[in-house]
Amino acid sequence: MGIVKLGKWCLADSVPIVVRNLSALFVHPRFIAFLNLLLVLNLSHAVLELALVPSLSHHETVDIIEGLGIIMIAWGVALEERYKIREIFHLLPKKRSEISYQNAVDENCHCFGLGFLLLGLFAEVGAECVSIPDRIINTSGLDDAVLFASGMLLVVCSITMLTQSIMLLFAKRDWLIRRYQKTSQH
Repeated sequence: MGIVKLGKWCLADSVPIVVRNLSALFVHPRFIAFLNLLLVLNLSHAVLELALVPSLSHHETVDIIEGLGIIMIAWGVALEERYKIREIFHLLPKKRSEISYQNAVDENCHCFGLGFLLLGLFAEVGAECVSIPDRIINTSGLDDAVLFASGMLLVVCSITMLTQSIMLLFAKRDWLIRRYQKTSQH
């Protein structure tokens, strides 16, 4: 009975105003850009530490790459589902011009989110390959190269996040709409 009520609440026409406003903040393009920039700072710090601190063990390096990879995967999934989040919390606009813009932002988030997910996933796969015993996956002598490649995927992720942030913060609405009009899924 409780699950049925919860299901009906999620599909109800009225979402509590606090939850709705908080959700609106989380899917706002400027907030997404802000979170991207915070993640870029963390990624940059981690990559610099990996590059400049020679005393890091492979175990520490693997932990750093895995942790950041998981964060990138989670952030990528959240961005990919921006449209669904807006739909669940009744944040879909009614004005045609706003619909076009929000759909373009959704498509931007979907494309970049997929990129973050894949980059984080493959960075984590590389780190895992190093941590698995050599009798299973033999990376003997290649550990540094594999971890370097995983770290470079995080660098690419940072650059991609900066690109998305610049697009969300500075691109004109019309340009963003035209850019994603042909690929929009909504």
